[in-house]
Amino acid sequence: MRKLGFLIFIILLLVLTILVGRNFFQRTWSGESKINIAFINQKIFVFSFDPQEKRAVILLFPSNAFIETIHGYGDYLLESVYKLGEQEGYGGGEFLASSLQENLRIPVDSYALISDFKDIDLTSKPREFILACFRDLFLRRRKTNLKKADLLFLWLKFKNIRQDKISIIDLEKFDVTEKIILPDNTEGFKINPQKFKKAALGFFKDTQVRQENLEIAVLNSTSYSGLATRVADLIENIGGRVVEIGEIKNSKFQSASWRTNSKCKIKSKKEFKKSYTLKKLEKIFSCQWEEEDTGDYRGDVVLIVTEQYWKMLKEK
Repeated sequence: MRKLGFLIFIILLLVLTILVGRNFFQRTWSGESKINIAFINQKIFVFSFDPQEKRAVILLFPSNAFIETIHGYGDYLLESVYKLGEQEGYGGGEFLASSLQENLRIPVDSYALISDFKDIDLTSKPREFILACFRDLFLRRRKTNLKKADLLFLWLKFKNIRQDKISIIDLEKFDVTEKIILPDNTEGFKINPQKFKKAALGFFKDTQVRQENLEIAVLNSTSYSGLATRVADLIENIGGRVVEIGEIKNSKFQSASWRTNSKCKIKSKKEFKKSYTLKKLEKIFSCQWEEEDTGDYRGDVVLIVTEQYWKMLKEK
């Protein structure tokens, strides 16, 4: 009855929206692309949904796991990262999502604060739990960067997913952490991106990225080592075909035209501008695109990491 009542409510709301003409259908999610959402409660987990494959993954984190936060705040207990982002003025959800993305090397597209559904167990009834989350977020005013239309379409798409198409990855059961020494000389355990990559077993690959199979070169334009490799790891984790990782070696890529406030620049021929892969990379890394022959580089698409990316990681 509860589900039927909600469905009737949705239908009436759609009719009312059309009649009134409200700008209800603004959304950030296409409804067809893979989406990863950080759900925030007493425990934090990542929900990944691929409507093309009709599959979902729920990623659970080890107890007392630490992650390295963006903007140079160092290692923090995962459950404390949202609060840190709020205190420092970055926005808790955005700060947590970006920190998770940089640690796990997977896109974290959205975040949402959810209720504590004590009557539904996430691990034994994941489908019911996630649907309850979308219902609650739709009906109540909670902190999320998802639009009402996003929540509606997520609920409609996910409600038909079978329970056996939902995988639960409990990182507590995998060797994904490494020991760290905290400032007070106590021990903690931090998630290791390379160990996580092995444990994830390809669950976060994007069907449409794999199908396009574009060749991607990732170049570091800064004096800070390791940035191109970090970006390439994420691209590979979503199924991207990285064919080159290195430094800029062609002076035409160092023109002042791309030295902007963006974290990266994407260059390709015009024929790739509307590709799903290029649009995905633009969204993940907040890149700007320019039409240009990729020249000496092997990729169909060249992604250039700028100093702004390093500043996002290290500067407060």
